[in-house]
Amino acid sequence: MQRGDSCQASAAHDIFVLAAPPQKGIAAPLRDDYVGRLMMALQAFVDDSGDENTYVLGGFIAPIKVQEKLYHDWSMICKERPRIGYYRTNDAIGLKACFLNWNQDDRNGKIARLSSVIPTENCYGIASYLSKSDFEELIIDKAGFPPMYDNPYFLCAFYLVAWVWLSFPLATKIDFIFDSQGKVGKQFETIFDSWLKSIFPRLGKCFHIDDRGTPPLQAADMYAAWIRRKEFPRVQIWTAADKYLSCIQLKDFRVERTFFENIVRYRTENFPEIQTFFEKMGIDLNTKIK
Repeated sequence: MQRGDSCQASAAHDIFVLAAPPQKGIAAPLRDDYVGRLMMALQAFVDDSGDENTYVLGGFIAPIKVQEKLYHDWSMICKERPRIGYYRTNDAIGLKACFLNWNQDDRNGKIARLSSVIPTENCYGIASYLSKSDFEELIIDKAGFPPMYDNPYFLCAFYLVAWVWLSFPLATKIDFIFDSQGKVGKQFETIFDSWLKSIFPRLGKCFHIDDRGTPPLQAADMYAAWIRRKEFPRVQIWTAADKYLSCIQLKDFRVERTFFENIVRYRTENFPEIQTFFEKMGIDLNTKIK
């Protein structure tokens, strides 16, 4: 690593890791039949869910073989009558798109069947989420960070990647597959490859794809919505999946207000260094990413 790269990595570490409050410990080992293969590649499939108060990134991390089985089993349930081409929570709740003209009982039954095939062994739920009121008060339109950080996706994604990496130290590689996010997703991929991988060397690939053709992302969509309802129970639409999703071990990375306050403090004390850092990254501080 060149000296300039080292300085960039140090600045990034200060901003997004040292500013964070302590989190829960590392994940427990995988089941006994994975002993001897603990040094393995993991895949994390992640989708978002949000409302006027909360923003969540949630999904699952597991060995590739486990994700492949989820892909197969989820696809089979989608093909069962009544069939759906793909699953999205918003469509299921609103009885629209693939759920158009469905009744509630059939909808709830499909949701329960789908959630029942999400693995509860050798698979962890992961979630990063924040309060939009804290985010808007302390981060949006504040000097020291590029305007693209006005989108909560960036901070939640950074936070999730960092703490997942720290929580699974035995993984040889961790790939992150996110649902499509347009230009926001492309910008994050650039930062992931040129910045985060210099801090967290076991990171693998990061890319964004359409969840309609990716069953593990559809499962992540269901889980992210469930996390939002679980943490903020004023949102109660259906609970057909709850008894299955609640059995999944969760690595919970809530972005606390103290994290935002530490970022504000760091920004105030180190504005020239931060400005230079983003310039070296080739990031335009005056361009919002839609």
